Amino acid sequence: MISQNKTNILLLDDDPDTLQMYALLLEKQGFYIHKFLSSVDALSFLRFTNICIDLIITDLNMPEMDGLKFLEQARGIQKHFSTPFIFLTALSDQSTILQAYKFGVVDYIQKPVANDLFTAKISAVINSYLLNTLKSNILLKGSRRTFSVEEIIAYCEQEQVSGYAVIAHIHEQGLLQFEKGVLKSISTNDLKETAAFEKMSVWKEYRFIIARGNYNPAMRQFLAR
Repeated sequence: MISQNKTNILLLDDDPDTLQMYALLLEKQGFYIHKFLSSVDALSFLRFTNICIDLIITDLNMPEMDGLKFLEQARGIQKHFSTPFIFLTALSDQSTILQAYKFGVVDYIQKPVANDLFTAKISAVINSYLLNTLKSNILLKGSRRTFSVEEIIAYCEQEQVSGYAVIAHIHEQGLLQFEKGVLKSISTNDLKETAAFEKMSVWKEYRFIIARGNYNPAMRQFLAR
């Protein structure tokens, strides 16, 4: 089962040994890897999957379709238009590298690459993309002085938010999840539903964020004063 809290990476390489090696490296870092030997199969997956793909890593020199053509085709799929791309290839031709950047790749990793450097580069791209995405999904930020818990719920109902509100209180956290403005769940660190609502309602101080999409724990850093 795919975890909603895991980063999903599509990995494409026509060499089975290379594909398996890099997949294992990334899986050890906690990423969920979708492996493909065929660019055609990878494109079909991108077109029909409901999974949010956070990063695409692809070889450049492939028999069915080269990496540049694959990138162009993937960018034509609306839900993957802004998904970051990394090329992983043995090619070192400067004109090819320049062309790759012109096509919009965020990084170009030349094989062979040291394992720790490879995973560090991937983590850096993921973190940057994740933070930018989370930030762009924020609808409203505030504190107890601006919105009570009841007013947070009312705002999400009025705006028909499909997303969540996360509330930070000292060392505790509250989470309210909405679907088209309907409150679907409410929880704190140790309580759920009515008990959680009652607990949050008496908090004298807190900061909150209301955002679109699925909740990600990384959103907590945007609650800093």
